[in-house]
Amino acid sequence: MGYPQPAAAQGLVPCALGPELHPRNMAVVPTKKGAAAPEEVAVHKIRIKLSSREVTKLESVCSKLKKKALERGFPVAGPVRLPTKQMEITTRKGPSGEGTNTWDTYTMRIHSRIVELSAPVSEVKTLTAVDIEAGVLVDVKVILRKRRRHKRKAF
Repeated sequence: MGYPQPAAAQGLVPCALGPELHPRNMAVVPTKKGAAAPEEVAVHKIRIKLSSREVTKLESVCSKLKKKALERGFPVAGPVRLPTKQMEITTRKGPSGEGTNTWDTYTMRIHSRIVELSAPVSEVKTLTAVDIEAGVLVDVKVILRKRRRHKRKAF
């Protein structure tokens, strides 16, 4: 049992109300020497591209993704509607070369959406754990944010 040390000797900022009530001392958490302080988790931009032939399924998956991201507290941009790709094939109706030339046209439309959000890479798995309906293709890209350094111009 030792004598109580003054606030300055304990590493605390002296205060008229008492050293333990100073704002700088309240946030101080004693740590062991050599222990690393907890690092901030890097937040990256995540771009999710969805595409499907059926608009209703595509819109439902987009709304589920957006709802889940907003529940977790991540900023969301989208869904951004991309131009619809239309592919057409024109073919002869008759299997043989005889008869009247009748043609048939088949069309396939592919609808695409992009949802962008900012979140840690560790959260990607939980965010994309949504019921994805059959026929919806999902492409997830994580865009790592690098620190930009300005190059010096040579004179």
